[in-house]
Amino acid sequence: MRQRRFIAMMAAAALTMLSACSLDGGSDDPGSVEQDADAPLTLLTHPTIYGALGGDEFIAEFEEATGISVDVTTADIGPHLDKLIADYQAGSGTYDLVALQNIDYMPRVTDGLLPLDDFISGAPQVWDWDDFLASTREFAAVDGTQYGVPVRLGTQVLYYRTDLLSAAGIEPPATFEEYVSAATALDTAEVNGAVQRGVPRELANDWLGFLYSAGGTILDDEGQCALDGDAGLAATDMLVALVENEALPTDFLAWGRDDYISSMQQGNAAMGVYFSPYWGLMANPEESTVADSLGYALAPVVEGVAPGTSRAQTWNLSITEASTNQEGAWEFIQRVTSVENSLRSATEFSNGPVRTSTYTEPSYVESNPVAGLWLESGEVAQVDPPIGELPEIIDIIATQVTSALDGSATSVDALTAACQQVDRVLG
Repeated sequence: MRQRRFIAMMAAAALTMLSACSLDGGSDDPGSVEQDADAPLTLLTHPTIYGALGGDEFIAEFEEATGISVDVTTADIGPHLDKLIADYQAGSGTYDLVALQNIDYMPRVTDGLLPLDDFISGAPQVWDWDDFLASTREFAAVDGTQYGVPVRLGTQVLYYRTDLLSAAGIEPPATFEEYVSAATALDTAEVNGAVQRGVPRELANDWLGFLYSAGGTILDDEGQCALDGDAGLAATDMLVALVENEALPTDFLAWGRDDYISSMQQGNAAMGVYFSPYWGLMANPEESTVADSLGYALAPVVEGVAPGTSRAQTWNLSITEASTNQEGAWEFIQRVTSVENSLRSATEFSNGPVRTSTYTEPSYVESNPVAGLWLESGEVAQVDPPIGELPEIIDIIATQVTSALDGSATSVDALTAACQQVDRVLG
C-alpha cells in the first residue's frame, strides 16, 4: 500500500505535465544523374536519423560521387511533420526527400508523396529490395502502394542480468506471468526486479508494446477502439501486478528513457522490456558497469501469441510529389540504403538494421550478438495505425493506464474510460 500511495502522488505530478558507408548499390552510372546546379536536393529529417545514416560524412561522400548537392533540415518529432504539412499547404515544394515514421503514412501525408513502386521495380538487382524485412516494407506501404523505403527499425525486447537470473535459478521469462513472477523474485533493496518507463507518453509507448504482445490492437476491424479487450486487460493487469508486488521502482511513474537505461547500466535493475537499439548503450563497457553480464530474449507475450511479438517503430525515406529532383532523390535513397551502407550505419552509427543481410553478416553478429534476436523480433512486430488521432489516443492511454497503476481505477474501468474517450476522438 505504501508503494501505491507513493505512485498515486507521482502520477498526479506527472499527469499535470501531460498536456503541456560504402556507396555501392545506386545507379549503374551515379555520375550521370542530372541536377540543376541552383537546385540542391533538399532533405527533411529527424536529427537522430540523420546521424544514424552517416550524417555529414555520408552527405559529403554522396555529393562527391554524384555531383548532387544536398541541403539538410532537421527537426524533432512533431515539428518535423508540421514543417512538411505546412510546405504542402503553401505549395512551396521545399523538400525533395523526407524521413517519416511508419505512423506518419496517413492520407494527409501520403497525398503529397510520390509512389515509389516504379523506382523500386527498376532498381538495379544489387540494391535488392527483397533483402529488406518484409514487415518493414509493409509498414511504409498503404493499400499496396509503396511510399517509403525503410532505413531504421526498432522493436521491444527483454534485456536482463544473466548473473542475477542464474543465481536465482530463473530462466528468462517468456510470458507475462513469468515476467511478473521473475521480477518479484529478483527484487531486493538494492536491485529493482524490473524497470519500465512511467512518465505519461513513455508509459503509453511501453504499454502499447505489451498490448501487441498480448495479441491486441488499438482499433478493431471496424475502426473502433479495441483497447478494452482481453489484450488490453492483460497488458494493464501485468503492470498492476508488478506495482502491487513492489517489483518496479517506487517512483517509476516519474521514470523516463534515460532513467531505465541508466538503472540497467548501473546494475540497479534485474531486467526490463526495452526498445531494442538501447542495447548499445547498456552493453557498452565504457558506460555500463554490467556490460559483461547482460542477456537478451524475446519480449514476453501472452500464451498463444507468436513469441517475441511486440511494438515496432520504423523510419523511412520518401520522395515528395512536388519534388523537382525526383531522380536525384531516388539516387540518394538507393545509396543510403545500399547493402554496404546499411551495414556501415548499423556497425558505425548504431542504427537499427532493416536488411536481412545486415543481421546475418558475420562481422555484425560478432560485434552485436543480439542481432539474431532483433531479426526474429522484427519479423513478427506490429505497428500503430497511421491515423491523425494517434497522438491524442496515446495521451488517453497514458492517463487511463496511470489511473489503474496508482489505484484510482480498476483495469476494467480505466480501459472502459479510455475507449469511451478514444471513440469520441475518432468521431
